[in-house]
Amino acid sequence: MHVVALDIETLTPEPDPPPAEGEKAPFPQLPYHRPCCIVWFQGYRTDKVPFRCKWSGGIVKDEAQEKATIRALMDDLAKPNCMLVTYNGQGFDLPLVRLRALALGIGRMQRIHRFFLRFPPRNQDLPHHLDVMEFLSNYGSVRPRWGLSATSQLFDIEDPKIGSDGSHINELWNSGKFQEIHDYCRGDVWATWLAGLRILRAYGLCQEPEWEDRELAQREGGGE
Repeated sequence: MHVVALDIETLTPEPDPPPAEGEKAPFPQLPYHRPCCIVWFQGYRTDKVPFRCKWSGGIVKDEAQEKATIRALMDDLAKPNCMLVTYNGQGFDLPLVRLRALALGIGRMQRIHRFFLRFPPRNQDLPHHLDVMEFLSNYGSVRPRWGLSATSQLFDIEDPKIGSDGSHINELWNSGKFQEIHDYCRGDVWATWLAGLRILRAYGLCQEPEWEDRELAQREGGGE
């Protein structure tokens, strides 16, 4: 079993004109998002190999870093028996990866094609891409859908949104607070990972306790 949890933070243009006081700016269309932090956590084990884990990615400051990071992500997703876990990854993260890969001229897109399929292949209980938000909302049948914060509270997971959310990324970036962005992104990844594990274990997968051991993830996976 090989599981990858992914989250991406982006920079977006400042709204023009700015929203009125008390109003939120509209969410920009996907082509106007530029990744500034791409983080993924992966764990894997087989009958012959004990559990291993690793943190990858990080802050992206220019197109060269972005290109290298997306290539590394696609290489990891291309590994055999890989399952991708996201929160709204079908609606944002994965389409953004594809869009940016096309813009940057990254080839071999077939490596990630299977993760765009929303429903499980025949004779398979879960899809290659477990979008936790889509799964819990019965693929959009339940409205309104809810965010990672509500799911974290439901599953008794530390809420990664306390004190900040994605709307503050531009401000943090302009202030040079890159480590705060990285930490925030990793918090989202870890909460998504644990929420995904809750679902995988309901299907009889990833039963061993090391899959959710945060100290092990920090020690063996690359620390903080």
